[in-house]
Amino acid sequence: DFIIEFENELECELNQRKILEISTTDNKRIFGDTQKMGNKLFLSFIFNEEINEHEIEYKDSKIKLKNFVDFVAIKNGMHNEKGFLYSNLMNIPNELEIHEIKKLILNYYDAQIQN
Repeated sequence: DFIIEFENELECELNQRKILEISTTDNKRIFGDTQKMGNKLFLSFIFNEEINEHEIEYKDSKIKLKNFVDFVAIKNGMHNEKGFLYSNLMNIPNELEIHEIKKLILNYYDAQIQN
């Protein structure tokens, strides 16, 4: 989710329509759940597939989605205490409470500073 700020409300409204029309070359929409707030536009990235070779056409060029988007979260409409942690840190326990991730990261960087 993010907010784009425009010069004025009219520019925001005109660009809201254009943004909602953006889709991949295989006609999959990537933005939705918009909300206009004066000259600001709230948007959600709604692409619900793994981003591999998906492209967006713009004028005479194709833009590879994977070059501009990182996976952030799976939206499931409810909170779930189970998830996945992908990291290149060593010695991560197989089972880890979500509140322990912060401590794990801080400990890693403390060890890096001391070395």
